[in-house]
Amino acid sequence: MKLIAVFAFSMAAMSAFGQQSDSDKIARIKKDLAEIADLEASLLAPPPDITSKYAEFLKTPETGIVKLFRRGTRRDVMGPRMDGGAYYSFVRRSHEYGQGNDIELDEGGLFKVGFAGADYGFFISLGRGEIESIPQESQNPPAWLTASARKAWESAWSYRTPTSIEEFRKEARAAENHILPRDGVVYLLRSIAPRRSDVLVAFKVEKTLDDSVVIVWRLLNNWPTPEIR
Repeated sequence: MKLIAVFAFSMAAMSAFGQQSDSDKIARIKKDLAEIADLEASLLAPPPDITSKYAEFLKTPETGIVKLFRRGTRRDVMGPRMDGGAYYSFVRRSHEYGQGNDIELDEGGLFKVGFAGADYGFFISLGRGEIESIPQESQNPPAWLTASARKAWESAWSYRTPTSIEEFRKEARAAENHILPRDGVVYLLRSIAPRRSDVLVAFKVEKTLDDSVVIVWRLLNNWPTPEIR
């Protein structure tokens, strides 16, 4: 009896929709899509206490807060366009997947870079420190860096991209393209995508949640688009 009632309700609903004009249906679809987009944005929003903590920092250019879900955990509510909120582009300021992304939180909870074609990159751990103290210039590294971290800082800035697809693939195979997030640690990410972008980003893991990680970031440099032959 319950199945019959559900079927009858579905048929009645279909009949009601069928009586609507095309313009009414289009308006309804647009309204529903807008509501879905708002809900997605709310789901991806960082916790208010973190946003409040970094209110002054976020007033400076090229900064932000991002919440990333572990890949696969939110595909049921954020489909192929967002791929579950596991990716982010610091260039486009977007979680949207497929248009070029710089960072991924994979199924195992690791940060990754370089997911398609000849894209690649590497991570560097700078240690525990404040993201606010990271400057947008290579000559003035934070005072709290250790000697090894200072050397890694310099290499991240001075690294030059290859110019052939073979060299790109070789570099991709050798790159340290994943790292385990640790709360309170500041990382550098150099993300390189031929014919699209080459950026250096500093970010701090502010909070690790059950299925997501919240990072606070600053874009340090955006080099000319890498060309390959």
